[in-house]
This record gives sequence, structure tokens and C-alpha cells, in this order.
Amino acid sequence: MVRATAQHSSGQKTYEMDEIAEIVRRIGRQQGQNAHYRTCYTLLKKSQDLILQTSNELLDLYHSNAFEEPESVSTIADDLRNDIHALSARERRARSQWDEFFESDK
Repeated sequence: MVRATAQHSSGQKTYEMDEIAEIVRRIGRQQGQNAHYRTCYTLLKKSQDLILQTSNELLDLYHSNAFEEPESVSTIADDLRNDIHALSARERRARSQWDEFFESDK
């Protein structure tokens, strides 16, 4: 049996290598989860910013009396749709990476 010693403030504790390996695996899983949730938060924040930006563009258009021009509204709608598609693609990639991470972790 291989043993390793770790120094703690309360004294010394002896760990077996299997215990150390499990601790390292847990840390790796936690780091993977943290990375995923960071990505999710970033996508949520980008979505919020996109909604705010689009709302402001529509309000500006309305207040400028150019709201009656359907091309302007269509352009804003097209931009929003394209941005949402891009965010959705990033979300699918993040979900796929999450699934791969936990599949490989078994």
C-alpha cells in the first residue's frame, strides 16, 4: 500500500494514494462544472445585453418617427434572429461539452 502524508494545521494525516486520486478527480469535476456554469452565465448575460440593445434600437426608431419604415424594423428583427441563432449554437456546444465531460468522467 502506498501512503502519502499531508500536513494540516491540526497535525499530520496519512492518505492512501487512492484517496488522493479521488480528491484530484473531484477537483477536476468541480473545475469542469465551474467552466460550464461560467459559459452559461456568459450566454445569459449576452442574451440580456442583446435584448436591451434591441429594445433600445426599437425605442430609438419609434421616437425618431422612422418606425413606419418596415425595412428598419425588419433589419433589427433580422439582426436579433441572427444573434439568437449564434447564441443558441453556443449553448448547444456548451451542452454537448457538458455531456461529453460527464460521459468521460464515468
